[in-house]
Amino acid sequence: MANDDIYVDPERTRSLITTVNTSADTLATLRADEKVLAIAGIVGGTGIEAACIKGAQSATTAVGATAEKVRVLAVSTDTGLKELETQDRLNATHITQAGPR
Repeated sequence: MANDDIYVDPERTRSLITTVNTSADTLATLRADEKVLAIAGIVGGTGIEAACIKGAQSATTAVGATAEKVRVLAVSTDTGLKELETQDRLNATHITQAGPR
């Protein structure tokens, strides 16, 4: 029979949460629309300009949505870790209260 116990290293998990939050921060700084506006000026008044702007807006929206999902991942992981630590403390209290057999 397989052992269903799982060990979660809190410090490594906190490090992961920090890394994921940093990734979300980095993603949030990417602004394709700002880059394209500089280029669009070169081809102003053409269909290329409109396509560039539309594409840049779509890319910026997608990157923003991805950054938000990465942030949700970090928050969910943090919440799960806190719940696990709370449950571990509760279990330890129950074991201590039960005393030796």
